[in-house]
Order: sequence, then C-alpha cells, then structure tokens
Amino acid sequence: MSVEVLAPDLVRVRLPVPFPLGWVNVYGIRTATGAVLVDSGLRTPEALALLEEGFGALGLTLRSLRAVVVTHAHPDHVGLAGVLQQHTGAEVYFLDREEPVARRIWAEDPASRVRAITGMLRLHGTPPVWVDEAARQAERLRDLVSPFGPARTVRDGEVFELDGFRVQVRWTPGHSDGHMVLLDSQGRLFCGDHVLPDISPNISLYPEARPDPLGDYLASLRAVRDLPVRTAYPGHGDPFRGWAERVDELLEHHRARLHAAWELLPPQGCTAFELARRLFAEHFQERDGLPQVPLPLAVGEAAAHLERLVQEGRAARDGSVPVRYRPVGGLT
Repeated sequence: MSVEVLAPDLVRVRLPVPFPLGWVNVYGIRTATGAVLVDSGLRTPEALALLEEGFGALGLTLRSLRAVVVTHAHPDHVGLAGVLQQHTGAEVYFLDREEPVARRIWAEDPASRVRAITGMLRLHGTPPVWVDEAARQAERLRDLVSPFGPARTVRDGEVFELDGFRVQVRWTPGHSDGHMVLLDSQGRLFCGDHVLPDISPNISLYPEARPDPLGDYLASLRAVRDLPVRTAYPGHGDPFRGWAERVDELLEHHRARLHAAWELLPPQGCTAFELARRLFAEHFQERDGLPQVPLPLAVGEAAAHLERLVQEGRAARDGSVPVRYRPVGGLT
C-alpha cells in the first residue's frame, strides 16, 4: 500500500526510489489551515502523483502544503522539495547545519557531490573502473533532485511551530552531518534515517564532512535513546515502537561490526575498499565486471568504521594514497 492513513492528521506515503531499499517514506501532517510534509522523495511524476493521493486521503490537496521539513539532504528525502516549493509556495526547512550543504550540492555546485563520492572511493583504494561507474550513477541521480529556492532553518533543541505543527528538533549527525529528528507532544518521532526498524542506516566517511561519522552516530543514538517516543516514523520501513530497545540493538550492531572490522585488518594493513570486500563479501558478487553493491555505501561505511578504530586507538592510518589502515592492540 503506497498511501496509509495512520491517524486523522497523519498519512504515510511510500514513494519508489531506484535504490536497494526500493521505497522511501514521507509523512503528511494536517495542520490548522493546511499541511506539513516531512521529507519529499525523488523528483518523479509517480512520486508527485502519490503525494497528491496521500494529501487527498487527509481531505486536502497539495495546494494546502505550508512547509516541507527535510530531515537530511540525501536525494530521496529532498528530491521533490524544490518542485513543491515552486508550485505551492511552501517553505522548505533544514537544520541550520544541513542547509548550506544541501544548497551547495543540489543548487549551486551539483558536481561537488560527484567529486566527493569519487574522491572518497579513490582515496580508499577503489579500482578506477569502479570509480568511473560510481560517478556515472551519481550523475544520473542528479536529475531526480530539483533545486530549491530560499530555505529556512531550524536549530538543535528548538521547538519549531508552524500552523499547529509543533515539534522538538534534535540534531543527530552520523547518517548525514546535519541530520535531524522531530518529536511532537504525542510522542511521535519523525526520525528520517537516523534509526530504521530492520537495518542499520549507512554511516559513511566523505571528504569535507565531519571526520568521525560513526563516532557522531553512536553519540547521537545515546543522546536520543531516552526520548519519550511512543511511535517512531522512519524514512524506510514501517513505523515502530520499542524505540530504546531498537537504539540499543543498533549500538550493539556497531560494537560487533567494529570488532569484525578490527579482526579483519591484516597485520600489514589494508585499504577501506579491501576491508569492504571482506566485511560485505556476500554483496560483492560481480556482474559484467562490476560489483553488485552501491560502492559509495560499502566503501564509505568501511572507512567510517576504520576511522572510529583510529579514534579509539585500535587502528593506525598511514599517509599514503590510497590510505591504508593497520590494527593496533586489542578490541574490548
């Protein structure tokens, strides 16, 4: 079901995306005189039609839209925001730390995103032919994101209120440097990709981003674990309860993944690409000479875990290009 009314004032719309997960959730919330949309999906005619259907389930049209609140600037969450802004006059909101990044990569300098992806892959030892394919895929994705006009920002800890939509804003870096979650007075948490019910969100290291994304993510999990969450509404997967328990599962998952990464490091060291092939071996099956895995996600996640090990004093990074990591000491 693509459109699901979850409460008299709340609808979930599942929008298709050309990624392994297949779908992204966006949420329409009825307000005093219209509606607010949390995240927007990609810029496709199908997504726009499904959003119209979702608003219709609340007895509204897209012309009722007052604001698009973007949890983070990944394409499947921001792609339609500019179109909706242009056609409805809705304001677009980001966390203050995320807005300049979103503007740069989707409006001012789209090539910077491709440079960041290919730069990360090269730095961490990915074969050139695979880097080139990742660049082509990143370029194709650009057409699925609409540039947006002037945007507004919210801050960590702020109580944001608009037309009866009232939420507490929490900064949760990790999946994205400027990711945020939104908690309303009913205990409904719109958590973007910070916590997903069935899988761990991708945590990747990119040039010019914060240097320890996995450390950020683990700290963010601990910071929001004890929020009074009744139901979590994620960017992927179904809404769920048991928030603290799910956070604990993710903390344990990354503890185990860090241990696995450390154990897989050979004494002579290896690159993040080489580690990714070991950590995610089942996903590195090749077809037509290319791996059947999104390389930026696999290599970026391996690099993020290696940098966390460096920060913990359990691995060392050399100054070569590509960068190599070697184990140090033991993992407790």
